[in-house]
Amino acid sequence: MDERITGVLEAREKPIPCPIGENDCGLFLFSTGILFEKLEEALSGGTEAGFSTGEINLLPLIPRFDDEPGNVATIRIEAEEQTLGVNTREDVVRVSEVLERRRVSFSQ
Repeated sequence: MDERITGVLEAREKPIPCPIGENDCGLFLFSTGILFEKLEEALSGGTEAGFSTGEINLLPLIPRFDDEPGNVATIRIEAEEQTLGVNTREDVVRVSEVLERRRVSFSQ
């Protein structure tokens, strides 16, 4: 395996058929020039909007950035809870529980 990004699947567009893989934590850092270059390539190449969301999304373009070794760096996290986003009331509850558990652990 050459440890390159070959594709990106999004659960909000359609169910993901495989139970394994990596997950983004929502933090992306780009060289501005390269970011705009890849976005322009995608838009001029007829990139279509997402099937269910109707938006043109950055995530499916990620493999375009990994076109040469060393162009993309990833980090490994210790726990899935480090990737939690807050988009719904349920997310707020889950994140609150994680933070409370950490507060209690830290104060002991």
